[in-house]
Amino acid sequence: MFGRCLLSSRRVTAAPLFVILTLPLAEHPRLDYAAGYTIANVGIAVIIDWCVRNPAGYVGRLLNARLIAYVGVLSYSIYIWQQPFLNRGSASLFSSFPLNIAGAFPAALLSYYLIEQPMLRVRRRFTRALGSFDGAGAVAPAEAPATESA
Repeated sequence: MFGRCLLSSRRVTAAPLFVILTLPLAEHPRLDYAAGYTIANVGIAVIIDWCVRNPAGYVGRLLNARLIAYVGVLSYSIYIWQQPFLNRGSASLFSSFPLNIAGAFPAALLSYYLIEQPMLRVRRRFTRALGSFDGAGAVAPAEAPATESA
């Protein structure tokens, strides 16, 4: 009950401040590991919760903008393809800004439309053929028609 009241109050707006205040703890590794990571992660979770609960607010409208939502759709492909292009340790020309961004996004787009989307269609086809999909990776068998027992 306390957590629900806190998350719906105006005091939750202090969460970004707590997250920012943990940044100097990086200079003190023991304190950072003992408290800084926990405070920062709880603060980030509270911020995410607030954004989800307030979609009509300024931040909610910004996060639901078409461009941001589209980047969210592509996020897995971006995650996969950022590694070859955003490698600071590499001396490759393609790892330097702005070529790294110019390479990662087209690779993510191609991956999304040429690999991810076709595989999602295959998954839907198999799901319909085999039965319902429970979301955890298991496919339940299609229900047998009900028979009347005598």
